Amino acid sequence: MLGQVLKRAGNITSMKDPNILYLLSLQIDEQRKLEEALSYAKSLLNLEGGSNIKEWLLLVRAFSAQKRFVDSETILDAALDQTGKWDEGELLRTKAKLQTAQGTSQGRSYLYISLSRWQAAEICLSKSKAISSFSAVRNHATGVIYERKGKPKEALNAFWSALDIYPDLAPSLISAAGLLRQLGSQSDAVVKKLADECSPSHIMNPSACYNLGLLLKDEDTPSSLEEAAECFQAAAILEDSAPASLSL
Repeated sequence: MLGQVLKRAGNITSMKDPNILYLLSLQIDEQRKLEEALSYAKSLLNLEGGSNIKEWLLLVRAFSAQKRFVDSETILDAALDQTGKWDEGELLRTKAKLQTAQGTSQGRSYLYISLSRWQAAEICLSKSKAISSFSAVRNHATGVIYERKGKPKEALNAFWSALDIYPDLAPSLISAAGLLRQLGSQSDAVVKKLADECSPSHIMNPSACYNLGLLLKDEDTPSSLEEAAECFQAAAILEDSAPASLSL
């Protein structure tokens, strides 16, 4: 009944009222008419031009309902670029929840890593390897295990393996940079080059955000200190809000 009322209201307003489009998408989504819900969500974003965070989150919800998680993450990345800093926390929290909802073996491995259950984490990673032999995320998780076990050289090798597959994997870039500084095996210029490859707003690992903040703080310039503060803020948001499986 409510859906019919909203559709009539939408027709009267030629589908130009953002509030009606928003409610229509939510209502249709609850009825599991997923393509129609997605259509209304897209119309709302086009109408408003992405000026409000709720438009982006509605579109993420519509894609996620169809298990289109890659599209959902793409939308969240676009929202992080388009919306203001005050919306960043909600977008990062949504991205963390989205990654957890996918429930992959790799995702479960991060949960076990956070609990220091190394054997269980390694079993999950082994299952992931059986499905796909080339995975940057799996290699990164392996590096995290080695790092937590106090084996920095092995961890660094795993992070390099991840970067061989996906050169722009931000958490591996920052983790590798931190280990290089710790081992003293590379110059600060190399570490800075790794850090420059990363965009703080797209790093979903609180530890990676924090390490990037440390690198920027070491530069001790007005701009780098400002960027470092943003990294520390992002790390705090993720650490406080993300489920255990993402708190690495």
